[in-house]
Amino acid sequence: MNSGLEAPTGASHLVVRNAELDGTLVDFVVDDGVITAITPARPENSSSRGRELQFAEGVLDAGGGAVLPGLHDHHVHVLAMAAAAGSVPVGPGDVHDAAGFAAAMCDADVRLPAGRWIRAVGYHESVAGELDRHVLDQLGIRRPIRVQHRTGALWVLNSAAIGALGIDGRESSVVETGAHGVPTGRLYRADAWLRDRIPRQPLDLAGVGHAMAAYGITGVTDLTPTSNPAELAVLSAALARGDLRCRLTVTGAPSLPATAAPELPRGPVKLVIDDHQLPGLDWLLRQFAAARTLGRPVAVHCVTLPAL
Repeated sequence: MNSGLEAPTGASHLVVRNAELDGTLVDFVVDDGVITAITPARPENSSSRGRELQFAEGVLDAGGGAVLPGLHDHHVHVLAMAAAAGSVPVGPGDVHDAAGFAAAMCDADVRLPAGRWIRAVGYHESVAGELDRHVLDQLGIRRPIRVQHRTGALWVLNSAAIGALGIDGRESSVVETGAHGVPTGRLYRADAWLRDRIPRQPLDLAGVGHAMAAYGITGVTDLTPTSNPAELAVLSAALARGDLRCRLTVTGAPSLPATAAPELPRGPVKLVIDDHQLPGLDWLLRQFAAARTLGRPVAVHCVTLPAL
């Protein structure tokens, strides 16, 4: 450890001043990502305590902020986070009743360019009751709408979206139908099914990376049960560009090829147990066996006693 705050020749060098360490204000040096020196903060720096971070010419004034180890979030969905950032928030913390829900959706209809789908997230029945295609049609919005329930397991489409996708109720078990086989607009566990059919919009992964860094998150485990190598390629490219500034571990479904983005560290294989369509034990054992063949542990998503 160096005795002072001078930079070693040729090293990547950052001086952090006015940071709190165990209740004491200190200055410290980071060389090539490693703290190499810690000294008591200079008296004149104490006057800046409580202000926001200030950065200039290799010196960061922490404003009295605490020095913490980097945080690791063990359950995130990075691509979904980016998609949510470009969506309309309609959860109980964002809108409070049917009128607020309608206002948020109509505002999005005005702001979005022609032809763009409205994607809303975080919905719960406490906001405006049960949703189906008819409730969404009553908003009077002609463009396609899809609303995601806060559980992530349910999407609700309006009639314009159903028509755009050509849904007639015979496509898949993900599509709920009512009387006479007419689609209700409710789709269960349909993320992958929809992803292949809806025009894709660019994702702001740099914004996600910035948000995580602002919270001190330096590592994440993406628990998305994907079997699509292209999704891992997107994450890998974002890391290479510096859009995501963290250590990233991925999971994926048992069917995700081992050759998909092999540069990304692997966590457990992710299995999802759906309450509305509980799997048989034989299926579950086959998924476990597939994971074990890859030499990987298993993480099972289940949130109710029947699923457990």
